[in-house]
Amino acid sequence: MKHTSKDGKWNFEILTSGIDDEVVIYTYIPKDEPKVLQIPATLKGCKVTALARDSIISDGWYNVSKIIIPEGIKIVYGNTFRNLPALKEVVFPRSIEQIAGQAFLDTSLKRVILPETIKYIGYKAFPNNTEIVFE
Repeated sequence: MKHTSKDGKWNFEILTSGIDDEVVIYTYIPKDEPKVLQIPATLKGCKVTALARDSIISDGWYNVSKIIIPEGIKIVYGNTFRNLPALKEVVFPRSIEQIAGQAFLDTSLKRVILPETIKYIGYKAFPNNTEIVFE
């Protein structure tokens, strides 16, 4: 069942595991274009663990320069942050495990820092000229 956050910006689904409920964000619907996009760590008291394919509606955003992905998110699916021409910085959490192909398509990322524990980076996850540093 899909839900919407109280502020109306996030559409998401709660996945029940029996122990901890987890959230996959399906859509972000902005009222105004942010310069810094802070992904929420929880919605309805549940941990956000993934960002679904095509979940960030960004066509026509020209000022988003930074995205902060909180601790707890494990997966960024393909095309999640596409068409953000001003995007220069992404803060990744230590919890990130997978970044799917073309997740950051058509952005201006030049360098990303990822934890050494990351398990998978998909084909063309970042623009061709992006330096990837593992720490």
